[in-house]
Amino acid sequence: MNNIKEEIEKIKIPDHLHERSKMGVRKARSEKRKLKFRNPWVAAMILSILGLGFIFSPSGQATFHGLFQVSTFEERANVKEMSFGYEVSNVSIYDEAVFTSLSEVEKAFDVSVPFPEKFIEVEAISNTELFKYNVFVDQANHFSGLSYNLSTQDRNYDLFVTNNPESQVNFSAETADGTAIDRDVDINGIKGKILGTSEPDSFALYIEKDSWTLVVMSTGRGESAENEPDIIEAEMIQIAESIKW
Repeated sequence: MNNIKEEIEKIKIPDHLHERSKMGVRKARSEKRKLKFRNPWVAAMILSILGLGFIFSPSGQATFHGLFQVSTFEERANVKEMSFGYEVSNVSIYDEAVFTSLSEVEKAFDVSVPFPEKFIEVEAISNTELFKYNVFVDQANHFSGLSYNLSTQDRNYDLFVTNNPESQVNFSAETADGTAIDRDVDINGIKGKILGTSEPDSFALYIEKDSWTLVVMSTGRGESAENEPDIIEAEMIQIAESIKW
């Protein structure tokens, strides 16, 4: 039986029944894992981490705004740039696999995943393979969450969605003046939040509906700052309005 890691590295869509049977016989690495998504100035990255605790904000510097922890940036040994990102805790993760389309994910796990149709449109017209669907499953091989990354000429998009009602999302930022955008929004009758920083040029959208929690982050690529359009709230609203629930 091929190791699932080899399948992931090939970025091939496996037969969904065979794929799920392979995941079922693997040992659990962690039943409750914390996921961290950081966007300093470069492309969005996802790191799966074990353990607890925030890595940010020296004592006395942080101010709290609900889900958002903002602190003043201070360069130190392991932090050289301002940053904005989030982490998700209490997500049941037994295994994970990579797919190359949303339809394959939904077919494999018999689930309808809320997802921005705008991203599907970008995939179709950009003629790029710089996107992937990373699926997390619980010990029963049931869908537990989806991480999605898409890179375009001007943007890096990152999405995380889970149907685990116990999941918790916390945002954090280190900015020059210790301030950031934190605004309540209404997206077609669904309450949410828009969070963001101008430096780094990043915005995030947070929405909860029924059992679903969804986060979308947009970050400037930083490769051609003079020509790159700034990310604005309206851009995030358009993405949110395109979500198919």
